[in-house]
Amino acid sequence: MGRVADRLLAVGVAQIALRDLAAELGTSDRMLLYYFKDKADLVRSSLDVIASRLSRMLDTAAPRVRTKPGELLVTLLGLLRSEPLTPVMNVWADIVARGGRGEQPFREIAGQSVAGWLDWLDQRLDVESPADRRDSAAAILTIVEGARQLEAVAPGSTRDVGATLSRAFRNFREAD
Repeated sequence: MGRVADRLLAVGVAQIALRDLAAELGTSDRMLLYYFKDKADLVRSSLDVIASRLSRMLDTAAPRVRTKPGELLVTLLGLLRSEPLTPVMNVWADIVARGGRGEQPFREIAGQSVAGWLDWLDQRLDVESPADRRDSAAAILTIVEGARQLEAVAPGSTRDVGATLSRAFRNFREAD
């Protein structure tokens, strides 16, 4: 599955052709369909491998230690700009776009991924109230996703967003 995941990272979800993938793996498309119900099943399995890789990168960058929202946001935005994460974020963009159009299994995969991100953030945020912690997680995810989209089309356009929003998070919490 690692080679399939690598191919998915290289060309994206929309561009992966079953026949081409099979040839690259030294097999036939029929053999792939023997092991996987359909292309969606193959993609889902590959995304599991990619998610595992991403999880390791994230856990290295932001261990499971409670962190102030602004600090975690800055960490994630820095990671977002890292070269190893770019292909993963490109695949994520494909999944979200297709899921947003209602295509299955991408809608389901995107929904599960968002839930996973929110849980991951929730476990790392130093916010006392569980409701405020979940809201902070959603805010961070929204900012990171927006920054990812802007960076994809205009590199450097969100360079100072982390510092600016970190101050905003700090000021918001101090106002409470």
